[in-house]
Amino acid sequence: MHEFSIIQNIFPIIEKNAKDHHLKIITKVTLNLGKSCQCLPDFLQFAFQTLAKNTIAENAELVIQEIPGKSAVLDCIEGSN
Repeated sequence: MHEFSIIQNIFPIIEKNAKDHHLKIITKVTLNLGKSCQCLPDFLQFAFQTLAKNTIAENAELVIQEIPGKSAVLDCIEGSN
């Protein structure tokens, strides 16, 4: 299940951006997911919820937007300070 590794790889980026922008809470994360990525959105959601526990993204919504190609790209992080 490579969905967990995808989410694991974006968490340091989320945390760094939150720190850089002085965010205390992440409310929404948007991930662009390639149609050919062979990832299951439900597994990505589960991985995100699991890995977000006890972090500033614990209650964040993960929005998955389908794009052409095979990549998974972190598109947007929203939060508040």
